[in-house]
Amino acid sequence: MGDKYDYAKMYVEVFGYSVIPVTANSKKPAIEWKEYQQRKPTEEELKKWFLENDYNIGIVTGAISGIAVVDLDSKKAIEFSKKNNFPKTPYVKTGKGFHLYFKYQNGVRNFQKRPDLKDIDLRADGGYVIAPPSIHPETKKPYEWKTLPGEIDYAELPEIILQKPQQKSQLAELYKGVSEGERNNTLTRLVGSWVSDGLSFEECLENALLWNSKNDPPLPEKEVETTVKSIFEKHRKIDILPPIFEITEIPFGYEMFNPQFKLYFKVKNICQDKEGLKCYLEVTCEDNRAMAKDIYSANFNFYSSRGTQELAKVLSANLPFLANPTQLIESFKKEFKKCYSISKIKKVTSNDITNYDAEFLLQPFVLKNNINLIYGLGATGKSTFACYLASLLDKRGYRVLYLDYENPTSVEIERIILKISPDINNIYILCPKTRLVNTIEKLYEDVKKYKIDVIIVDSVIKSMVADVFNPEAISLYTTSLLKIPVTWLLISHVAKNTSDESPYGSVFFFNDARNVWFAKRIANHENNIIQLIHKKSNFTKLFPSEIFEFRYEIGKIKVIQKSIEDYGTITDMILATLSEEPKTFSQLHKALPSINTKKLSVYLNRLKKKGQIKIDNGLWTIIENEDD
Repeated sequence: MGDKYDYAKMYVEVFGYSVIPVTANSKKPAIEWKEYQQRKPTEEELKKWFLENDYNIGIVTGAISGIAVVDLDSKKAIEFSKKNNFPKTPYVKTGKGFHLYFKYQNGVRNFQKRPDLKDIDLRADGGYVIAPPSIHPETKKPYEWKTLPGEIDYAELPEIILQKPQQKSQLAELYKGVSEGERNNTLTRLVGSWVSDGLSFEECLENALLWNSKNDPPLPEKEVETTVKSIFEKHRKIDILPPIFEITEIPFGYEMFNPQFKLYFKVKNICQDKEGLKCYLEVTCEDNRAMAKDIYSANFNFYSSRGTQELAKVLSANLPFLANPTQLIESFKKEFKKCYSISKIKKVTSNDITNYDAEFLLQPFVLKNNINLIYGLGATGKSTFACYLASLLDKRGYRVLYLDYENPTSVEIERIILKISPDINNIYILCPKTRLVNTIEKLYEDVKKYKIDVIIVDSVIKSMVADVFNPEAISLYTTSLLKIPVTWLLISHVAKNTSDESPYGSVFFFNDARNVWFAKRIANHENNIIQLIHKKSNFTKLFPSEIFEFRYEIGKIKVIQKSIEDYGTITDMILATLSEEPKTFSQLHKALPSINTKKLSVYLNRLKKKGQIKIDNGLWTIIENEDD
C-alpha cells in the first residue's frame, strides 16, 4: 500500500494529475469522483485512500490533469497505431495493450467502440484510467510505465483520433484554403492526415505548398516547409511503440524474448570500447512460420548502422511474416541499452557486513572470491607451487579445477600433485585447446557440475593466446572470469627476462588482480628454493615474504617452508630481504636478528662497493642488473 501512496503523491505533486481510488477487483471508482474533475485531492485524502485502504489508482483525464489517454486494448489496436504512425509519447503497459498519454486538447471528450477504431478508446474530459502500480483485475499483473512523463514530452493527439468517422471527407473543405487565424492549426491537421495515409515527406510538402497558395494570405514558404518537416518527423519516428521484450539475465549476458514473433535475442560477451557497445549475438525463432530456427549468430555492434542493416536482411530472409524488421531491431537495441546501462544504487549499511576482515581460503596467497596472481621468471617453480597450493586447498575441503594451458595432457600436472600429496580427493585438471573466454560458458557449466571453489589458470598468457597488451581485451578477460562465482589463482610470467618486472602483457593484469605475489628463485642447487614477495593487496596490508624449498626425492616432492635465515651466506640473506622492498638499516636488522649490527654494516658496505646495492635517503635498495 505504501508504494501506491508514493505513486499517487507523485502523480499529484510532480505530474500535476488529479487521482481517485479505484476498487481492486474492478475498474470502478471507490468514491463519488465528479468533484475531482474540478479539483485535485488533498494529502489527507491520499493517505486515507492509499495507506489505510488497498485501492488501485485512477488518474482523472482531461483538462484537470492536462492529458488525454488513448487505450490500445488488443494486438490489432497496437498494429493499427504502428501503421498509422502514432507519435512517441509517455505510455503504460496494461493488461492487454498500452495506455498512450497525449497532451490534452480543449473540448476533447471520451469515446468507446468507434467503428473505424476497433479496440481503441479515448479518455479525456469526463474520464479516468487505471495507473501504475495498480494490479489489473483480470491478469493480476501490475500496470507498468514504459516511458515516464518527463523522459519525453507529451505528443499531440493523432489526427485520426481527433477526427470523427465521417471527418475524412470534411477535410476536403480545408483544401480550399483558410483565413489568417486558422492556417497553422489547419496545416497541422492536414499533414497529420497525409502522414497517416502513408505519404512521403516530399509528397506532404508538395500538398502543403499547393494548399498554402489558396490561403488568404498564404504562410511564408519557409514556415510551411519547417512545419511539415517537424510534423512528419514526429509521426514517422521508427521507435513509436517498441515491441514487448521479456528480459532475463543469463550467465555472461542477457536473453531478450519477443513473444509476438517468438524471437529470442541472446546477447553475450558484452564489452564497450571506443568503437561502440559490442557483443556476440544469437537470434533464434520458435514461430512455425520461420524459414529456420537458428537465424543469426555473429559479433554485433549496437552503434553500427551496417550491423543493423545486415541483421535486418537476415530477419527479412528468414521471417517473411515480419513487416518491419528494422523497427524490431531498433526496439531491441533501445531496450537492451536501457537495461544494460541501469545499475541499482546500494545504500551502505552495517547490517550487511558480518566480518570486516578480508577472507582467505589459504592465507596469504588465496583471497576468497577474488583474482589472485602469482608471476615470475620461467623455471622458477610457479607451477609446482600452484600444485602445492591446490593440495593444501584440497586438504581444507575445497574443490579445485586446474586449467593447464602449458601441457597437451593432464599427465604432467597430475604427476606433480600426486608427488606432493598422494592422498587427493577433489582436484580436477583440464587442458583447454582454445582461449579461455571462448570456453567460459562451458567452464561455467563445469563449475556447477563439479561444485568447484577455486580455479587455477596456468598460464594466463597462453589462456589468452593474443591481445595480451590490449587493455580492452584484458578487461573482457577479467570481467568474464568474475562472472563465474569462484576464487581465481592466475599464474603468469614476467614482462621481460629480468629478475623483477611486472607480469607479462598489459599492466591491467596487475591492476585487475586483488592479491599479487612475485615468485623469485633465490638458490640454485639440486633443490628449488623460491621466495614469494607480496607486491599488491587491495584489502590487507602487505604480508612478509615467504620462502619455500622443493626437495625432489624418488616419487616425492617435499615442500618445506623456510625463513630467510635458513639460507647460506649473509649476502644471500641481505639480498633476499631487500628484494621485498627497500629498507632502512634498523628495518634490516629487525628482519635479520641473527646478524649483529657491526657485521651487517660491513656486509652492506661490501655489497655497495660491488654495485649490488645502494643507499638513497636512508633506504638500502637493490640495483637491478639489466643483463641478468
